[in-house]
Amino acid sequence: MGMDNLIGLIDRLEAFDAKAELSAIVADNGETIADMQRDQWMEGRGVDGEYIRPFYSENPYFKTPEAAARYAKWKAKITPNPQRPEDVPNLYINGYLHGLVYTRMNSEEEFELDSTASFADHVFDVHKNARGLDEEKRLLFAENITLPAFKQVLLEKTKLEL
Repeated sequence: MGMDNLIGLIDRLEAFDAKAELSAIVADNGETIADMQRDQWMEGRGVDGEYIRPFYSENPYFKTPEAAARYAKWKAKITPNPQRPEDVPNLYINGYLHGLVYTRMNSEEEFELDSTASFADHVFDVHKNARGLDEEKRLLFAENITLPAFKQVLLEKTKLEL
């Protein structure tokens, strides 16, 4: 590599803003992230990889254990998923909350998931571990979306290959 090529490479690397590029990749794939959140909810999983809490049987909304059990059975019938135990919420009744979930970037340039449903804040207050992709889904997103897109933009802007 000649001196001019090396200086050009250094200039391209100095101009490359990896954080901005990663933020752009995430922003461009917000709907994919929202889809992954919906899939995770249907599995009954929260951001911590655990089941969404409280379970129906633990939720004080239900006045009796029998009422919680009836609701859990009804939910299993309308949204069957073998990965989700019957007592675990999936935040789905008619799809309204799920349909209005979206991805936004916060002030730290990290993505957050939210919903424009008027009752979303209440749902997320009750089910504190529900919002956000768990480690498995984040890794899936990184391997299939972030890394390939980052490799491409790095090559385009710096001529470096990972």
